[in-house]
Amino acid sequence: MVDAEIPPEAHYGYAKVHLGKTPRELAAMGDSELDIWQSRHPPGSHQFSRAEREWQRRLVVEQLKTARFSAWLGAGATIVGSVVAFILGLNIGTSNHSESLGNPVSHPTSSCSCTNNISPPLTPKNEKQANDKAAK
Repeated sequence: MVDAEIPPEAHYGYAKVHLGKTPRELAAMGDSELDIWQSRHPPGSHQFSRAEREWQRRLVVEQLKTARFSAWLGAGATIVGSVVAFILGLNIGTSNHSESLGNPVSHPTSSCSCTNNISPPLTPKNEKQANDKAAK
């Protein structure tokens, strides 16, 4: 091929010659402008394929934004859930337990009179009190 046969736009690079637009120019186009540009070229042409790749790139960018938002939302919900569970755990551990069935049980560490079927752990002092009650 002789220099006279090479069109002037060939000196601007491969993308400019074969596709009519550089990837940066396609990325800078708005959606409607890209749609119009793509519709001017027949399916299967280099220009049509380049426009398809640009649409796919834009879709991936949107999906990444959504995934990032979902990740932050999930992390925030996990932290909030952990804090709520911790607070509820503190409230349950310090509140008066009341169940409809069972006998009142006095806990060795507090003056809580809960109505449940849980007996305090047997220590030598509690074991002696349990034996005294059973003997009566």
